[in-house]
Amino acid sequence: MPEFVLPSFAIGTGGLAGNPQNSALNTDLEVQISVIRESLQQFKAHHMRVWIDSALHYGAGNALKAIGMALGKEPGKDTVLSIKVGRILEAPTPDTPYEPSSFCGEAHFNRRFDYSESGVLRAFRQSFEFLNAGRVQQGWQPVEPGDLDMVVFVHDPETGVHGDKTDFIIQQVRHEALPALRELRRTGKIKAVGVGTNEITCALKLAGHADLDLLMIAGRLTLLSNSALRAPAQIQQDTAGLTELLQEAKKHRKSIISAAPGQSGMLYEGGTWYNYQPAPNEIITFRESIRAVFDKYHVPLTAGALQFPLLAGAKAIVCGICSNQELANNLAYFSHNIPQALWCDLEAQDLIGRIILKNGSPVNAA
Repeated sequence: MPEFVLPSFAIGTGGLAGNPQNSALNTDLEVQISVIRESLQQFKAHHMRVWIDSALHYGAGNALKAIGMALGKEPGKDTVLSIKVGRILEAPTPDTPYEPSSFCGEAHFNRRFDYSESGVLRAFRQSFEFLNAGRVQQGWQPVEPGDLDMVVFVHDPETGVHGDKTDFIIQQVRHEALPALRELRRTGKIKAVGVGTNEITCALKLAGHADLDLLMIAGRLTLLSNSALRAPAQIQQDTAGLTELLQEAKKHRKSIISAAPGQSGMLYEGGTWYNYQPAPNEIITFRESIRAVFDKYHVPLTAGALQFPLLAGAKAIVCGICSNQELANNLAYFSHNIPQALWCDLEAQDLIGRIILKNGSPVNAA
């Protein structure tokens, strides 16, 4: 069987399922279906393989339901769909009333963390239940494991989410979640196993695990957050250990996936958020120093945001969308020509970290 190769560009559906920065953005399920459906056509027009990234967490199942409908009556066999396990959705009861999250317009389900073997397998099955919910109503054939090229990530087993329970969670991931996913991969139901996290420390703890193929890091290998010497203290803290992670990934033959390359919108036009919340002034000022270099070479900042992670060692980016125009713009930025001199200029000014860049770009001096 040929080796599974991920596309280098994926669309993320977290923001589409209910953007916390703007409650007016795409909270209607029909709008979500329309955006994803048209996005699939844009990928075909660019002769690119489709990869959609989602999770039960996104819109409390709404994102998966929208994807299932957008795939159409006969989904493309070469479509890649990545889902996430570690959270289970449960209907509210009188004893456990509905607790809304940051996803505007989400379905009314509560989330419960479960990284055990049984919990992971339940989340896997439940993902297909939501994926097929609208399809069943239409009388369409359900999507089954193996119909698409499936990737499964263990979702957020990190300190920022679990606090003092993190060590226990990491042990569960090592000894239960990842072996369970390894078995799904062995039986051909999924193509690859990963962990998705916002924290480099979490990724480092799991980087050497034999069952892992992919390390998805959100907002930690971006044009803004990459251990640049001039970066504000908060960014330095957030990206501590990044060079070590890149080295560990190479050593253990794991692929790095850069999620949220726009850093919560900070690297998109008009963006003012960092780490899913309004950015402090020093981070905005740092972003403007980077933008000045791009302006000097007449290159859009977002083009650099989408291309930098691949130059720095990532195998792919996962880029959230909220509209078809946004996707069209990002696909154009992804292929925009950026001169070598621009990257050299950024590195000379210590505005990007001195990490290994491919294709003749600046090379790590460390």
